[in-house]
Amino acid sequence: MAYVIQSPARPRQAPQDDGLPSPTAVSYETLPAAGDDSGQGLALIVLFTAAVLVVTGAVAFLALATSWWVLGVVFAVHVLVTVIVGTAIFTVMATGKQGRPGSGRASRLAA
Repeated sequence: MAYVIQSPARPRQAPQDDGLPSPTAVSYETLPAAGDDSGQGLALIVLFTAAVLVVTGAVAFLALATSWWVLGVVFAVHVLVTVIVGTAIFTVMATGKQGRPGSGRASRLAA
């Protein structure tokens, strides 16, 4: 014997005219194109990937080394790469799309 559970019927509401187009009326042709094609995002990805590879190589060198002074060198490499990537990210945030200092989100937040 099978039991069937039925949900109570919901009353249907009339569509409201709120001035917005229906979701099915919006097509991809009406959406604005992306305004940032400066390549800064790709440059950040390449920089970050290179930084990860440099730090990984330094840690691999640390594993092969037999003296403790290498730990200081690897730590210095890690700090240097972190500063370079952080500066690049801050520069992209501060310059904005046009590459002008003071037009990005970071400078608007500081004001």
